Amino acid sequence: MSSGRERSVLVWEARFALASERLTQIERSLAELSSFEEPPSRKRRERVIELEAERRQVTRTIASLGPSPQAKMG
Repeated sequence: MSSGRERSVLVWEARFALASERLTQIERSLAELSSFEEPPSRKRRERVIELEAERRQVTRTIASLGPSPQAKMG
């Protein structure tokens, strides 16, 4: 039985790590796009909108994972 629990912990950790890494990449891209001093072009505004939508989706994905299934003692 314990191997099934360990597998679920590993799956959760992998999904959480992938989603967290993608969220970091999105936030880095958004910061990079907003750092330009010139007025945003139409293409850049569209890219920002796409990234914000993806950030909301990734945030929902992380929230849907719930708390870590790893038992915390102490």
